[in-house]
Amino acid sequence: MDKEPSKMQFMNERGFDLLKRVLIIGAGPAGLACTRSLAESGIDVVLVEKSDRLGGILRRTRTVWPAGEDSEELLHRLYDELQDKLEVTVYLKTEPEDIENFPYGYVVRLSGGTKEEAGAVVIATGMRELRGNLFEFEYRWRDRGDFRGPLAFEVKEEVHPFLLETALWDAIMLHQQKPEEKIFFFFPEGVSVEPEFRTRAEKNGIELVRGRVPFGWLGAYVKLGKLVGNFPADLAARLGIPRDDDGYLGRPSTPGVFVVGAAGGPGPMEETINQAFATADQIRTYLLSKSKSKGGETDAQDGC
Repeated sequence: MDKEPSKMQFMNERGFDLLKRVLIIGAGPAGLACTRSLAESGIDVVLVEKSDRLGGILRRTRTVWPAGEDSEELLHRLYDELQDKLEVTVYLKTEPEDIENFPYGYVVRLSGGTKEEAGAVVIATGMRELRGNLFEFEYRWRDRGDFRGPLAFEVKEEVHPFLLETALWDAIMLHQQKPEEKIFFFFPEGVSVEPEFRTRAEKNGIELVRGRVPFGWLGAYVKLGKLVGNFPADLAARLGIPRDDDGYLGRPSTPGVFVVGAAGGPGPMEETINQAFATADQIRTYLLSKSKSKGGETDAQDGC
């Protein structure tokens, strides 16, 4: 029978106390909110992001669904002074390649050969758009600050309300910037149009059309595809996290593993941020309880 790990085993080779150390995969809004909450309470956070910038989906959208807040302002509130003032180690252009669970915590092997250890792991990998290009269009539009109309949004049958609402906000702002440009939403026969959506669109000079975008459309063309989860299936299985057909993660069965934000399914941004803060509280409670059970109660209370 294996012995219980001693308190010294919770210290890694670089002297980090793993009961005060959390690794977060994904630096979108949920990952950043969880990082800030943990770091502000004295926990050492390792933040891993596969792109070259922090922000995730907020980097590709102009407004926050459904409140309509400017995404750039929210992004800065989440990451300003994150690395300068708090104990946060950030890896950009990096992904987890393997994650192993030990009695004292987790060993995560990262792309590039780096290895990190932590007492808990947070999955905040968000979602991606499949068979669509709204986020790509927003990204180019944000960088260039302009577009050439007419503009067509083609709605697919599997479109998620998050995408549809985001597209409408984009259309409204674009029309305000260039009222001379025509903007259309094309809905297939099987997709209903909510009365509120129709009212807001028509109020802002946006036309709703039943049918497909005409062949040879001359102008900007945006497809609203399907939203799917982003976390690799093999790592989800290794961590005991159920995963549905769309790649969204369920409740982990492995202690010390947490799922936040759109990794578990799309939702309103305010709900995503609040869930991330609540998860940070759960992580602090988990680390504190583990510290007490291993004889490190005093040390863990200092950081949790």
